[in-house]
Amino acid sequence: AGKAYGDNKTINIVEKLNRYNPFNGSCRISIKGQQASQLSEGAATSQGSGNNFPPGNSYWGNNGDGGDGGFNGGRPENSGPLELCQVARAPEPIVLTLSSFAVTKLAYVRLTKAFREEYMKATGTEVHFRLTFGGSGVQARAVIDGLPADLVALALALDVDKIADAGLVSSDWRLKFPNNAVVCETTVAFVVRKGNPKNIQTWDDLLRPGVEVVLANPKTAGVARWIFLALWGHCM
Repeated sequence: AGKAYGDNKTINIVEKLNRYNPFNGSCRISIKGQQASQLSEGAATSQGSGNNFPPGNSYWGNNGDGGDGGFNGGRPENSGPLELCQVARAPEPIVLTLSSFAVTKLAYVRLTKAFREEYMKATGTEVHFRLTFGGSGVQARAVIDGLPADLVALALALDVDKIADAGLVSSDWRLKFPNNAVVCETTVAFVVRKGNPKNIQTWDDLLRPGVEVVLANPKTAGVARWIFLALWGHCM
């Protein structure tokens, strides 16, 4: 804030600060409870500096035009020392990156939207999500290669182990769950052409002549490994 004197120089600085607000309305201006002439050099600093400031009146500026009741750029003559202002940036929004396996896309789109709304209501802070979806193995490789993920949801424990081996998560991650538990079963569904013209109902129907099957690559997609295990369980 420079030297906090109640002279024309300080008055001009404060008036310009209010009139040409570089934050375009996203900063808060709080009125200091002491006269400028009573403050010493360096007494006023940004709220972001960690100093504890006494409570004061505040308002949100509106595109730098003075908002709804603070300084308006004008000042009566001989009105005494000008009170000093404090300026702090609005809270920065939180941005999180979620990397997950492909079939979870619909669920996570809805979950993150609901979380954003609830967190905003509870804290007044915005949370934004960057969402990326793909095969579980592909996502694991992307994280290992530098994808800056804050949250990772993968289809296989083995893919989480790959990230742990790269030193990106704790190697004892299994110990954080009761009984060292991981997901051990899933639901497999057959997706057929409209009307199911070949009447495919069971695993055995896939063996009939003329029936072609399209599967994901088990080397990169966790769901493909689950399908293999389900077929193995059926055969046993």
